[in-house]
Amino acid sequence: MARTLSWIDRIHPIARTVAGSARSHYSSKDIEQLFQIQPRSAQNLMASLPTVPIGRARLVERETLGNFLEQLLQADDPAEAFAGIRVGKGTTVRRKLRTLVLHDVEADIDTLPASLQISSGELHVSFKTIDQLAESMMHLAVVLDKQLDEFIARYEPPSEPTPEELAEREAERADAEYFRNWGK
Repeated sequence: MARTLSWIDRIHPIARTVAGSARSHYSSKDIEQLFQIQPRSAQNLMASLPTVPIGRARLVERETLGNFLEQLLQADDPAEAFAGIRVGKGTTVRRKLRTLVLHDVEADIDTLPASLQISSGELHVSFKTIDQLAESMMHLAVVLDKQLDEFIARYEPPSEPTPEELAEREAERADAEYFRNWGK
């Protein structure tokens, strides 16, 4: 009888982590941490997925891992679905690598890089290399994705009231003045 997969019960949080990740690829070590499994189990899992060769290392693309997890989530019996996937064995992807991001970007609205200066209605980015620009933009993108409402509250310029809103405010002021002077 085959051993049960320790990570099968955690497919939902694993899939959410992969879906929300900024990584482009996952290494064997990343798979170990993500699935909370031993090195040999991570290698076996990666062997059943299409991988991309980077030097001597093999990496799994985030989209591939996400599709794999989605397949398991939709299956009636995820362990049986995984067994079927393992039989097919993974392949090596033979296309050129366009992007490689091997770490998640942790950003918070209060800890943006010094190269970003934000004030109400304005954003200034200073950089010397394209890598610095890309890093700054990645931090900003994470903040906009995770903390959009707070970002809007802090940095969106106040809107000008419409003529209807101005007329309504003036009517309210006139009513308040009328009631203040009622007994005089």
